Amino acid sequence: MSAQTSDLESLNSLLSSLSTEEVSLLLRRSSSPEPTSEAESDRQRKKRKRAEERALSIPPVQDPERRLRLEREGCAAWLAWYRNDLFYHDFTPNQRRIIQSIDERIQFGGLKAIAAPRGDGKTAICEGTMQFALVRGRLRYPLIVAANAEAASDIMDNIKTPFEVNERLIADYPEICIPVQELAEAPQLAAGQTVNGRKTLGEWSKKGVRFPTVWLDWCPNCLSAETLGELHGPFLCLRCGHAFELWKSDISGLVFGPSACSGRSAESGRRPSGRTSPCSTTSRTRNPRSAGRR
Repeated sequence: MSAQTSDLESLNSLLSSLSTEEVSLLLRRSSSPEPTSEAESDRQRKKRKRAEERALSIPPVQDPERRLRLEREGCAAWLAWYRNDLFYHDFTPNQRRIIQSIDERIQFGGLKAIAAPRGDGKTAICEGTMQFALVRGRLRYPLIVAANAEAASDIMDNIKTPFEVNERLIADYPEICIPVQELAEAPQLAAGQTVNGRKTLGEWSKKGVRFPTVWLDWCPNCLSAETLGELHGPFLCLRCGHAFELWKSDISGLVFGPSACSGRSAESGRRPSGRTSPCSTTSRTRNPRSAGRR
């Protein structure tokens, strides 16, 4: 025991005589030993170069104040700007009630059946409110329920596509859209996609979606990219003075996919675990005796 104590005292004495830089260098060398050969050194250099070439660079949010303001104002205001390609007219009072009702169920849970005339935008509103919930991280596993697999796949495509091509979403949500664009163009790159030195682990296919996990060095309060800090933090926001560590985007790792079911199986089947939000109601079989009724 005395010998071990003496060894520890000698080690402590040695460490105390070293500078901070020397201790850091010693720790790096002990955790990452240098290559034993020139061939190994060259292999590691090429590996680092390939990793740097694969790494995605996420541009800053084009207008952080606009993004934060529209998120605060709610789903209708958000859709009117970011999905103006779809909602180019003012919402009617009934459409606003539908949007509010769906948004409340997403936030607080509960069930509600909504009826509206054909062509009143029910499916489009469901898809749009789903997108708003996704970017804010309000749902972890939303489920698409439709009459058949083809209809469910169509709804999923309608939700996915704006993250690939919508210029307003790309401008203000680059941490979502830039990784998604790469996965949409080349799904085979998913395994090697990295942002800020970390794998995104995303998936973007016909069968399902897992949004890339993106660690950000922007300020989480004001979304400013004007920050100071090393790669792994901590960081200081030069705009609002907030100190923070790397943080994950709200949508990181979120999974969703289609599910086809008939009206009967939807009633008798077990409810999926977790918070879900159907994008479309199941279709009803028309009763010949009710033909022509309103």
